[in-house]
This record gives sequence, C-alpha cells and structure tokens, in this order.
Amino acid sequence: MTQIANLARHAWQLIKGDTQISITKAEKPEYLAIEGNDVPYKALADGKGWIKVIAGAFEDLTSLIPNYSEQFLYHIHLEPGMVFSIDPADKLEVAIYLPEQPAIINDEKFNAGDFIEYDRNAGTIELNNENQEACDFILFGG
Repeated sequence: MTQIANLARHAWQLIKGDTQISITKAEKPEYLAIEGNDVPYKALADGKGWIKVIAGAFEDLTSLIPNYSEQFLYHIHLEPGMVFSIDPADKLEVAIYLPEQPAIINDEKFNAGDFIEYDRNAGTIELNNENQEACDFILFGG
C-alpha cells in the first residue's frame, strides 16, 4: 500500500470521528480541534449530495485549517444515481479514495477501498454514483 493510500485511509478516519489535526511546521505544532460541524459544508446543486472542505478551498468554502499551498482534501457525498464533475487546477495531482461503496470515475468502474491517482494533466474528474445508496468520495491533492 502506498503512503498516499495510507493518508487517504487516515483522512477517512478523521471524517468519521472526532480527532485533532496537527499542522506540520518547523516550530512546535499547532493543534486544532475541529468538530464535524466546524467543517465547511455545501449542498450540491439539484440535490446531488454535498461537499465538505476539510483542507484547502472549493468555490466559496475555505477550510479552518491554515493552508500554505494549493493542497486540498474534500469529502464528497453523492446521492444514488447522481453525477458530479470537478475541475482541479492545472498542475495539481489528484487522488480519490472510495471508503465504502464502488463508483464510476471518468467512465471507469472502481471498487470500495480503491485508491485512484491522477496526474497533473487529468482535467475534469467526473464522479458517478450508480449505487442504490449514497456514495462517499475522498478527493485530495496538491
């Protein structure tokens, strides 16, 4: 398992429970206790689901975690039968982790537990939930 895959699993653990986040710096770490209701949240258009911005920014949402680069970490929740597209900034590597349900990403089927990596030229990423229940996507990169 790659180091990035481990980070994705830890991110999912963070999303599912209360924990503290340490901001890595040269000096003593700064700890932030971030509860679930403190994470910026936005309903997606047309009842598609919602997005939480754990780190970084998305449209008008900005995480409480200080960001010193273009890194981001999103929890995207899609309702059954819904599709959501996101266009990461150029020159950003992107990875997606599917914690609990299979999904189709850019017309390719992936299983629960899969970790998918895209290079800096990925372009638009289309998330498609063809399941009978909601599907969570952990999308991150930088």
